[in-house]
Amino acid sequence: MNIDQEILKHLEWIESIVALLGNEAVGDDEIEAVSQHDRCELGRWLESDESARYREHAEFEQLKQSHKTFHAMAGELISALQSGNENEAVASQKMFIAISQEVIAYLSSLRAHVDGEGKSESA
Repeated sequence: MNIDQEILKHLEWIESIVALLGNEAVGDDEIEAVSQHDRCELGRWLESDESARYREHAEFEQLKQSHKTFHAMAGELISALQSGNENEAVASQKMFIAISQEVIAYLSSLRAHVDGEGKSESA
């Protein structure tokens, strides 16, 4: 896994959510799909054997939790907008942004651990 690519994919996924926000015809199936943490590439990777080398780091479990929360907040944000609940939408949007930043921070931290391990192995 290339963590820099995962960060870019995460940002692209956010753009797809933003595109949904302007769509008044978002169905329950789409909201359900957005809310599922294991339907995006990062979520599938987090649950796969490929992520084994990262699991020893505390940030890995924190990343998994933040990633689940991120998807839940995305679904809540879209639902709030669909129902016209502006106050809930604003609160969900703030949380969505904060959790997204957490996901990126945990990915960056994992990258730093792995980069550091590579340096100590080659020394």
